Amino acid sequence: MTVQGLVLLTEDDMLVRETIADLLELDGFQVAKACNADEAMTILEADPQSVAILVTDLSMPGENGIALVKRVRGLRPGLPAIILTGVTEEPPCAGLEGRGFCVLRKPVLGDDLAQHIKRLIA
Repeated sequence: MTVQGLVLLTEDDMLVRETIADLLELDGFQVAKACNADEAMTILEADPQSVAILVTDLSMPGENGIALVKRVRGLRPGLPAIILTGVTEEPPCAGLEGRGFCVLRKPVLGDDLAQHIKRLIA
């Protein structure tokens, strides 16, 4: 079963990005992969309405995941987003909390991530 809409996955670590993408594709998601915030914005700007959710790493070179979510929501207000992080403290997500947003700790299980995505895009 294919899930409607595209998951925009932004992760600077190639192995992590490919592993997460493979797991999501096995769960029926279409995945567009980006290695940084600028590449993610290029994908989003090419076809903003096709993206159903942003899944992004918190810590990336250049623009971090929080800044990316804010930038993406400037183009697509309310776009659901998941931030993946390996840090133990809560990231400073002021203004992002609430409906359509969550933070998940790495390592994240594929099924857990898939369930969060389905819940946020429902």
